[in-house]
Amino acid sequence: MSAAAIETTCTIVLLAAGVGTLFRQIIQARREPPKGVTAWKADWLDFGIWFSAIYCAIYVGVSVFKLFFGNRGQNPADEFGLILYTASWQIATLATQLALLSKWRSWSPWPVNQAPLTARQVLKTAVLAWLAAYPLVMIASLVWQGVLYLLSHEAAPLQKAVQFLGHASSPTQVAVLLFFAVVVAPINEELFFRAGLYRFVKSRLPSRYALIAVNLLFAAAHANLLMFLPLFVLGVLLTRLYERCGNIAAPMAFHALFNLMNVAAILLFPDNASPLHSP
Repeated sequence: MSAAAIETTCTIVLLAAGVGTLFRQIIQARREPPKGVTAWKADWLDFGIWFSAIYCAIYVGVSVFKLFFGNRGQNPADEFGLILYTASWQIATLATQLALLSKWRSWSPWPVNQAPLTARQVLKTAVLAWLAAYPLVMIASLVWQGVLYLLSHEAAPLQKAVQFLGHASSPTQVAVLLFFAVVVAPINEELFFRAGLYRFVKSRLPSRYALIAVNLLFAAAHANLLMFLPLFVLGVLLTRLYERCGNIAAPMAFHALFNLMNVAAILLFPDNASPLHSP
């Protein structure tokens, strides 16, 4: 059986499992009220300090990268250099967010959890959420590709990470991207967009408007036009999961699993990489 046939079979199986899981979760959601997450009722000064600290961390991370690697991250042809460049400020912002949550809680969205979850519950929740999200994100991806093609009559380029993984030969480079995509980015982005930004906006706007506004920013922040709508849908699902479980570990694990499965798909089927495979 060819690689394309295997990928098609896997896709059909995942779609079937995803649709079944999605309907099951819809029924379950009607029976069980969400745990919910409280709004982060910070004043504008505290929010500004939190946001400024994260913005400064980006600057520090980029400066350290340039100190060791020079202008390597500025060359579009150097895909691995761009990944290292992104990883540098992601790690710096993650360290800053964790420091604020542990040491300077008045300037952070602490506490980020309203309900306890065991590690087993987090893993089970993440797997079921990923299965339910798979058909929704795929449909969003196909629809968005069609819209972009109708507007431009050209296929948009794949994300740099996808292009790099498709022909990566060094295990070290793959391991770096895997660590960044599966560990650093999900924790960092969920702390920022869901635990911080969403809960702050929720204190100023009704939940539905906060949900839309923050996840539009989440999709735009990835600077990938081809994945804008799928990332918006993913962000909405991550936020809804946070509200349902009341624990930031659940969307973190879901986000990590989403990235992991996409990286695995690209590595296994490099000739058939699609926009959906975007870590």
